[in-house]
Amino acid sequence: MLVTTRKEPEALRGTKIPTGAHKIFDVPELPKEVAQDYLRAEGLSVDEATSVRIWEKCEGNPVAMKLFAQAARRRSIERVLALPLPAWPERAAEWMDELLADLSERAKEVAKRLSIFDEPVEEDLLFAIGATEKGLLELQDFRLVEKTVDDRWREHDLLREYWQTKLSDQERRDWHRKAGEWLRQQAENLRAAQSEQDPEAWSLELQKTWASYLRRAFWHFVAAREAQPRQWWKRLWQRLFANARETQLTLQTASRIKSFLDRWGEWDELLRLCQKSLQLAKESGDEQAVAEWTHQLAMCLHDRGNYKEAERLYRESLEIKERLGNLAGKAATLHQLGRLRWKQGRKAEAEELLRQALDIFERIGHRRAKEVRKDLEALEKEGQGETEGN
Repeated sequence: MLVTTRKEPEALRGTKIPTGAHKIFDVPELPKEVAQDYLRAEGLSVDEATSVRIWEKCEGNPVAMKLFAQAARRRSIERVLALPLPAWPERAAEWMDELLADLSERAKEVAKRLSIFDEPVEEDLLFAIGATEKGLLELQDFRLVEKTVDDRWREHDLLREYWQTKLSDQERRDWHRKAGEWLRQQAENLRAAQSEQDPEAWSLELQKTWASYLRRAFWHFVAAREAQPRQWWKRLWQRLFANARETQLTLQTASRIKSFLDRWGEWDELLRLCQKSLQLAKESGDEQAVAEWTHQLAMCLHDRGNYKEAERLYRESLEIKERLGNLAGKAATLHQLGRLRWKQGRKAEAEELLRQALDIFERIGHRRAKEVRKDLEALEKEGQGETEGN
């Protein structure tokens, strides 16, 4: 049995629990009996009767009580109690407009920037996208952000959703792009600092850190691209011209980590990455990229046992590669189709596809010829064993 609190424990980050193998139970509202102690811990000392009134006003919601406490530190309690807040969920934005009015503009700007991050973020990254130290410390003083054990900053989900409503499309694009560039640069810096430049030769810890930078960079680049302007002509211009280089950079970032995600068993993340990369490739109109990411997505589905969809995608990729004259790519897809047929038990077809792949790889002197030859030998040995058994 695994029991978690309102705040997700650090140990669970990245943990994949299979669907259907667990149940989630809502934590009940904060008990009335502890309301006074809870408010005191949030910096608001009140008598028991007042704490009950606040608890009733907030409907026992701990986040609402936390916001109430910080607001009452700078206003009279009676004034905050008098605010027209009959329903916390429906009136959350209206309430928070009032309760957060005490923040300075610099603190609000930091809060807006922090809202673009779904996970705790490094202080240097916040500064890289324009946050200020004074604004960050003010948010901490108001108890609206907190530092994690690894010195990263985060704000509550509810606050993040609130601040996201304040963002303009331009702010989203600029800040996500800057965040992606900063994270990608950290990956480059980490690589440059190693005596061995190939990440394959690094320790697992270094590989994980490097891949994490690139994974986060990828999704920030995606978010920047998706924060499209509202005017149709600006969207068209951005898609045709402004995003061409960014799309190429985003796909390059994904390419560098896909094999590591597969190796570490992060298949859900790999599937998301391949699906999004294929979408970006199609939007860019780059047929080489479309063929490559169609192939990569097919491999993900192949590994999950979705052979029908995997074959359909392999065939799509093969058709594009043949049309473009991409021999190495064609052979790679034929190789994967042969492996798929082998898993399905259709060994004669598998052998034919593998031989086609081997022939192309040997003609162009490609290193993957050795890998295909091993598969053919294993397939032939398996067939001999079955013959002897019969």
